Amino acid sequence: METKGLRPSNMTFTSLLQTSSLLEHLWFGSSLHAKGFKLGLNDICVQTSLLNMYSTCRDLGSAKLVVWDMVDRDYVAWNSLILGYVKNNKNVFVGSTLVRMYFKNHEGEAAQRVFYSIAVKGVVIWTEIITGYSKMTYVISAIRCFFEMVHEAHEVDDYVLNGVLSACVDLVVFKQGEIIHCYAVKLGYDIEMSISESPIDMYAKNGGLEVASLVFSQVLDPDLKCWNLMLGGYSHHGMVDEALKIFKRF
Repeated sequence: METKGLRPSNMTFTSLLQTSSLLEHLWFGSSLHAKGFKLGLNDICVQTSLLNMYSTCRDLGSAKLVVWDMVDRDYVAWNSLILGYVKNNKNVFVGSTLVRMYFKNHEGEAAQRVFYSIAVKGVVIWTEIITGYSKMTYVISAIRCFFEMVHEAHEVDDYVLNGVLSACVDLVVFKQGEIIHCYAVKLGYDIEMSISESPIDMYAKNGGLEVASLVFSQVLDPDLKCWNLMLGGYSHHGMVDEALKIFKRF
């Protein structure tokens, strides 16, 4: 076809990719992917065939990239990716991957449906759902999931704590934030800078500057953000002298 100067169509590429899947020929399929990209052949049928090919050939990293590049991700695409993970004994990671993808695309309800459809949840997917809610400012949902996680006796690490504490800056959930911070202290994470930034911000914004100062003093090597949070907290509440002291210490 190429020697005769004929341009392949989307249908031609779809058929060739299906053949690659049947033969499990990754090299040929990836070569077609590169050629199709060069020619601008990227409709939904071609992309879905690419996804099937990479999944069948056990190249799940490339399969995920195909999904992320899709403008319109339909259920066929998601199902193809899930089946690829299941066939390759990677179904443990399917849920957390989908939750992350949905949150990345601001589809919180879809992420929640995936999360609650999984019977056995590991720490990774708990981290994804809590962090995702926090980033989308679904404050109550993030806190509720955290307490569910603790209630079910899952191991809580610094990533989970950082995710949920970042949602607790608002005055509405200040009490819950205090409880979670105390839990972090109990677990020994109080000197971690990544964990301390959110409590400093939370206490400073809500008038608890003495506690904010105490948390700040326990951080081993505070970064610029920590210094700015303390400086901003004192300035916000009109404590000019304390703000100047912090500025001079910096």
